[in-house]
Amino acid sequence: MTAPHPGKRVLQSYIDTINANDLEGLLGLFAEDVEWEDPYGSPVRKGREALREVYSPLIGSLNMTLDGPIRGSEGNRAAMAFSFEVEIDGKRFGATAIDVVSLNEAGLITHFQAYWSPGDLEEIAS
Repeated sequence: MTAPHPGKRVLQSYIDTINANDLEGLLGLFAEDVEWEDPYGSPVRKGREALREVYSPLIGSLNMTLDGPIRGSEGNRAAMAFSFEVEIDGKRFGATAIDVVSLNEAGLITHFQAYWSPGDLEEIAS
């Protein structure tokens, strides 16, 4: 049996570290010079420390669930479809998204694109 595609491992670790509220583990999945577009089309954030600012307030309120298998390409890219829930201003919201990543030779994320829109968020009744 062949080893899993590196992108599949990284994206599974991405979900696992978010769901475990592990900010440092999450940031360790990204290259120092990562380019991050979330959602795609928004201004690109560059560098791991810029992601710390994004993820710090989300850790503890963001949960993710895969909607299907993570897919890897013959190259250095992988993608996943998932559902997520997040707390914003004391309310829970949910949406679905697709993330696409590129990896470097070390298996770290160098480019991250998230396909969703704030208009996709739906409030979850409590």
